[in-house]
Amino acid sequence: MVTSPFYKGKNSACGFENLLEWLHKHGYKPDGSIVCMEATGVYGQPLAYFLVAHNYFVAVEPPLKVKRAFPTQGHKNDITDSQNLAEYAYRFFDELHLWQPPDNVLKQVRTLLKTREQLTRNLTAYKSTLKILKREVVRTLMAEKIYEDLI
Repeated sequence: MVTSPFYKGKNSACGFENLLEWLHKHGYKPDGSIVCMEATGVYGQPLAYFLVAHNYFVAVEPPLKVKRAFPTQGHKNDITDSQNLAEYAYRFFDELHLWQPPDNVLKQVRTLLKTREQLTRNLTAYKSTLKILKREVVRTLMAEKIYEDLI
């Protein structure tokens, strides 16, 4: 089990290489380690991809699940968060789900579906707003035109 607030900020290839060096320096080899991290969406994805590409096992856990595993304490900070996450991974080792990168095509289809859903919601909102603008006593033609263009 390792708690390491050493990884501060550099969400880049250089930062990931530094992490890899730190892991090797401290004896955390890919075949005997699991890196547990909280699901942070697009912020954590590059690190997860990097670690899997370097043969590490990666578990990406929901933050709320990790939080609920510990009693409420004082102020949160990176050190206590990393210690809690390491303890969580140790205590719930048998429940961790190892992360694997999704198939690229499947990932793209999901992204397109989310995009379509968002655009559909926006279109509905734009139409509603335009309808309201056209009912105003004092109309603003420029605003109506903007919404018509968006639609």
